[in-house]
Amino acid sequence: AYMSLAWGLHPVVVSVREAGTDADAVLADARTRLDHYGVEAEYVTVEGPVAPALLEACEAHACDVIVMGSYTTRRWLEDLFGGVLEQVLMRSRVPVMIT
Repeated sequence: AYMSLAWGLHPVVVSVREAGTDADAVLADARTRLDHYGVEAEYVTVEGPVAPALLEACEAHACDVIVMGSYTTRRWLEDLFGGVLEQVLMRSRVPVMIT
């Protein structure tokens, strides 16, 4: 929220729908939080494997930077297949800010 307000940015908030996740609830929570601070944003739901879906959404919306968290709740899957953050960092054409 701070970056959007301080620098006049218009964020695109992306939630990836995959098995067992409620992408709409995630976006609703993000909207509530950003609305609280007066941030106008675009909210997008995409489907597919998380990293490729995020990168495709970033490209489709001409994003200049990706801001994402670095935690996971399924550490063993991350160890086995590589984490979403790692995949995004390796494939992104724009800078990635890790929070």
